[in-house]
Amino acid sequence: MTEKHTKGPWRAEGPDDFGDYNILEPSCALAVAAVISNLRMPREIKANAQLVAAAPELLEALKLFDQRVRQHGNFDDGCFYYGATSASELQEPLEKARAAIAKAMGAA
Repeated sequence: MTEKHTKGPWRAEGPDDFGDYNILEPSCALAVAAVISNLRMPREIKANAQLVAAAPELLEALKLFDQRVRQHGNFDDGCFYYGATSASELQEPLEKARAAIAKAMGAA
């Protein structure tokens, strides 16, 4: 069984005196997560914090993409080509999206 994550959107706040970032939800001052500097470069720490803060929106975008593909059954109607020359070009991104969803939901 998967647990539900803290509702997004989240924001990255920092760096603090130690170079760390807290990931917060707007309605609460409690941290959802923290990105610890651990002697990494400041720009890398900030980028990591921004990536973590974007997680809820990224998950929802992947879920929506997967849902739309499932609704249409395949790519052959041209609805999902978006410049791809064939449906097979989109198979790998779809598989990666589904794997990321599973990982985020605790199923992988």
